Amino acid sequence: MNKLVLIFAAALCASASNAGPGVIADHLEPVMSATQAAATGNREADVELTLFKEAFGSNVRARARLYVLPGGYENMMFITENDGEFRLVDLFVARGIDWYAYPPIQRLSGPAIPQPDAHKANVVRSETAISPDLAKAIISDWKRLLLKTRYETGHRIGMDGIRLVLSMEDETGAYAGEAWDPYEFPTLAAMSAVAQDMIMYCEVGATTTGECVVPDLKLLPHDLEELTKELDASKLP
Repeated sequence: MNKLVLIFAAALCASASNAGPGVIADHLEPVMSATQAAATGNREADVELTLFKEAFGSNVRARARLYVLPGGYENMMFITENDGEFRLVDLFVARGIDWYAYPPIQRLSGPAIPQPDAHKANVVRSETAISPDLAKAIISDWKRLLLKTRYETGHRIGMDGIRLVLSMEDETGAYAGEAWDPYEFPTLAAMSAVAQDMIMYCEVGATTTGECVVPDLKLLPHDLEELTKELDASKLP
C-alpha cells in the first residue's frame, strides 16, 4: 500500500485522541502565500516558487499543497483556466521544500555535502481535463474555506502527518491558509478528502508519472458535495 495512504489512515485512527473537549479549530490558519512570503526574503517561499513555478501562473485559479511527514515529499495540485477550459494539474516532488531551502548537515569527516539545487529537482507531473462546472465548484468551495481562515486554533504539530496549504488569487485579493493533520475536524477533513482525490500517489523517490497512480477523479464529485455540505453547516463566520 502506498505510504501516503498509510499515513492518512493512521491520522484518521488517531484523530479521536488528538481532539480536546470544546476545541473549535475547523478552519485554516493564516499563512502568507509563496509569492507574498518570497517578497520578504523567505527561503522556503523561493524554493516553492522554483519547484512549483507552474502553480503560480496567471491562468491558475486555485492551488493546494500537501506536505507529508516523515516521508518529506510534496504534492502541489492546482486548477488552470484557458479560454473557458479547465484542467487539473498535480506536481509531485520526492524531497520537500526544506530539503532545498536549508544547508545540509555536514559530516565531521569526508567531503562537504553540496547544497541541493531546486532548479535541478525532478518534478513528476500529471494533467487532467475537468468540466467547467466541477472546476468552478472546487474553486468556490476552496475560497469559502479560505474566507474562514482565523488564528484561534486547536491544531497540533507533530513529527509525522500532513500539512495542507491552500491559496488563490482572484479579482478580490490574495488568500492563503494552512492546517496540520486536519482529520479530526469535519470541514477540514472534507477538504482533505477532496485533495486526496486530486493528487497522484507516488512511491517515495518516484521520478516519472509511470511510477505513480494518477488521479481518476471518480470520487471527486461526491467528496466535493460533502465539502459543500460541511461549509453550509459550519457555524464559523
